[in-house]
Amino acid sequence: GLAGTGLSLAEFTYPWLVILALGLVGWRGTWLICAAAIVVLMLVTQALLRAAPRIKQAEEQDWQPADTRPSMTRHQAMRTPFFWGMFFIGAAPSFIVTGLFFFRKNLVDDKGWSEIAIASGVSSYAICGFVSLFLAGFLVDRLSAARTLWLPYPLATLALLIVGFWDNQLAFPLAMGIIGSTYGLIATSQSAVWAEAFGTQHLGAIKSMGAFITIFASAASPFIWGLMLNQGFALTSLFAYSAVWTAACVLV
Repeated sequence: GLAGTGLSLAEFTYPWLVILALGLVGWRGTWLICAAAIVVLMLVTQALLRAAPRIKQAEEQDWQPADTRPSMTRHQAMRTPFFWGMFFIGAAPSFIVTGLFFFRKNLVDDKGWSEIAIASGVSSYAICGFVSLFLAGFLVDRLSAARTLWLPYPLATLALLIVGFWDNQLAFPLAMGIIGSTYGLIATSQSAVWAEAFGTQHLGAIKSMGAFITIFASAASPFIWGLMLNQGFALTSLFAYSAVWTAACVLV
């Protein structure tokens, strides 16, 4: 949960820094600054990782995990109902949030909201996501990742109903704050649930499949949402269908 706060901090601060850079050096200069920042951050990260303390081999030998069940391979994990339940659950937030961000201009036009409401929603998303990461880590450690994983989906259902059916200017910041709070719970519990369910020996291979699920859903979202909008579906309908999906995730 603590490690995940870097993304939330970036989501909150970097848009404002980019706006400042655009005013000072233009869009070409801004891209060059971003490229240079990546190189600098890569070097700093490498230095921090090399300097980080590690568990010594003797300490590893003395430490015995509480769970001594054998680990599953990726092939074995993919044959379990749990894995495909995670496929259904893991795809939902990536698909829905990407579509929401991608078509926010359509949402503004349909609802008659101001750009300030949209900007406030993005900031609300980042701040609530930052706070929820700390709560998520606590819940996962106390309750387990599997017992924590269902908690964000009722909240996501509520947020989708708010943004879909409430036309007030406050709807978007409120809904995005709720969705941001689900981000911390989902990111932390999904990351840990693979180890709880399948062990740690083949964790990299199994988690890579989990990452594939979220990335594929995020990539498919703009195409499918755009196709449905072109076919005459209203944004309200898309949010209603999305709310049904997140409600189904609770049951799964």
